[in-house]
Amino acid sequence: MTAQRGGDALSGGRPTGLTEARVAREQPPAGEPAEAYQADRAGARRRGRRNGMVIAAVAAALLGVLLLQSLMHGHLTGNDEYDDGVYFGASLQLLHGILPYRDFAFIQPPMVSVLLLPFAALSGVAGTAHGFEAARIFIDLVTTANVVLAGLLVRHRPTLQVLVSTGIMAAYPATVRASQTVLLEPLLVFFCLAGLLSLFDGDKITTSQRRIVACGVLFGVAGATKLWAVLPFLAVLCVAGTPGLGTRCRLLAGGAAGFLACSLPFIIGSPGAFIRDVFVTQAERGSSGYLPLQRMADLTGLPGLYSLITADAHRGAQVLAVVIVVMIVLCLLAFSGNGRAAPSRLDWFALLATVATVIGLYSAPSYYYHYAAFAAPFAALLYGTVALRLRERFAAVRTVAVAAAAIPVLLMAIMLGLRIDTIVSAGPAGQAGTELGTEIPRHGCVLSFDPGLAILDNRFTGDVAGCPEEVDWDGEERVLDGGVSQTESDTRSRTVQAVMMRWIRASVAIITPWPNPGWDRAVVLYVRHNFRRERRNADSPYVYVRRHALQD
Repeated sequence: MTAQRGGDALSGGRPTGLTEARVAREQPPAGEPAEAYQADRAGARRRGRRNGMVIAAVAAALLGVLLLQSLMHGHLTGNDEYDDGVYFGASLQLLHGILPYRDFAFIQPPMVSVLLLPFAALSGVAGTAHGFEAARIFIDLVTTANVVLAGLLVRHRPTLQVLVSTGIMAAYPATVRASQTVLLEPLLVFFCLAGLLSLFDGDKITTSQRRIVACGVLFGVAGATKLWAVLPFLAVLCVAGTPGLGTRCRLLAGGAAGFLACSLPFIIGSPGAFIRDVFVTQAERGSSGYLPLQRMADLTGLPGLYSLITADAHRGAQVLAVVIVVMIVLCLLAFSGNGRAAPSRLDWFALLATVATVIGLYSAPSYYYHYAAFAAPFAALLYGTVALRLRERFAAVRTVAVAAAAIPVLLMAIMLGLRIDTIVSAGPAGQAGTELGTEIPRHGCVLSFDPGLAILDNRFTGDVAGCPEEVDWDGEERVLDGGVSQTESDTRSRTVQAVMMRWIRASVAIITPWPNPGWDRAVVLYVRHNFRRERRNADSPYVYVRRHALQD
C-alpha cells in the first residue's frame, strides 16, 4: 500500500488540523459553484499581491521624502524645535532614575520617555547629540511603518482604496512635518493603527476576545503617549457594539490596563504631580498657536489652503467653506445606501474617527503645525472609503470611474511634490555648536531654557547629580503659574522666582532665548553680579557664563 504524503502520513492517514483548515478554506460555501469560488479566491490573491506592492511603493516614497527632510540643510543635527529636546531630555533623566512628575514637571503622559530609552542609553556611548540624531531617524521609520499599517488595514479592499488611503496619509503635509524630529504624533498614530489592526477582521469586528482586549491595551498605550488617543477610541466603542456590553467592556478594560501598565510606576512615584501635570495643567493652558480658520485649513490636508488663509483670510475663508461643503456632500453621497451594500463597520469607524479627531483638535486650547498628523490616518481612511464608494455608486458613468482613480493619484503627487519643494528650498537649520560657541565651560551644571540646544552640544546636565533637574521650562512654568506661559506673570510669582533662583545658583552657565526669561529684580541682580553675558549674533541664544567658580 502506497504511503500517504504530507501531513496525512504523519497522522497515520488522518488529516491534521492544519490540513483540515486548509481543505475547509478551499471548499466553496454551500450552494456556490466550485469554479466561481476558486476564481474569486484567485482574484483575491492577485488583489492582495497588487495591494502589497502599492503599500510598499507608497511607504518607500514617503521614506525617501522623510530622509531627504532629515539629511538636507543640516537638519538632522540642527535645532529648530522645542518639544523634541524635552522628550529626549526626559528620557535621559529617566535612564538615570530621575522620574518625570516626581522630580521635574512633564505635562505629557510618560510613554515617550520610555520609548526613547534605547537612544538615551546610546548617548552614554556616543554622546547625547548622536543619540538624539538616532532617535530622529527612528521617528522617520515609525512614520513609514504607520503608512504600512494603514495599508494593511484596507488591504482586503480594492486597490483604489489602498492607493488613496496610503497615498493621502503619506502626502498629508502634517505627516511629513511631524516627522522632522522627535514628536509625539507618529508614535501615537502607530499604537492607534496597531490597535485597529487587532480589532478589525477585514470589514468586520473580530470575534476573538483576545484581539479585542489587545485592541484596548494598544489604545491604552497610545493614551499613555498622548491623551488624544481617547478621540478615535470613542469611535471604536461606537462601532464595536454588539448585543450586550461584552465587547465594549473588554475594550475599556484593555484600555485601562494598557494606560496603567505604562503609567503606574510614575503614578506611584508622585500621584498628585502626575494628575496635576498631565490632566490639570493641560486643561488650564491658554489658547495658542494656529487661529481657527488656519486650524481647519490645516486639518483638511489640502496643500496650499493654510497658506492662502494666512495670506488672505477673506478669500481663504471662502475657499475653505467651499472645500468643507464639497467634502460633506461627497460623504453623504458615499454613505447613503440607495440599494447598494451598506457601509461596513470599518467605513463607519473612518467617518466617526475623522469627525471626532477633527473636532477635538479644532477645539483644543493650543494647535501647532504637527497636530494634524494625528488626524491624517483617519482622514486618509475616510478619503479612501469615499473614493471607493463613489466609484461603485457611479460605476456606469465612465468619467466618474476614471476620475475616482486619477484624481487621488494626481493629488498625492502634487502634495508630495510640494513637500519636497518645501524641504529643498528651506534654509539651513540652526546648529547648536555655532549658536553656543565655546563660551560654556566643559564642566559644571548648565541651565538651558531650550533643552535641545544643550543636548545637541553634548552639554545636557539635567541628569547629573546635584544639577537642576530641569528639562521642560515651558511646562514647569505652566505648572507653577496655573497653566499660563508668559514672562509678565512669572515676575509676579514668588514660586516661579524661587525655583529659578535655586536653579541659577547651582549653574555655571545659562542658555536662554531671551535676555530676561521672566526674572524679577532680585534674580536679575544676582545674574548681573555673578554672570557675564555672551551672544555671538542676532539669531543665537543668550548665554550667561559664571564669572567665578562655585564654592562648595
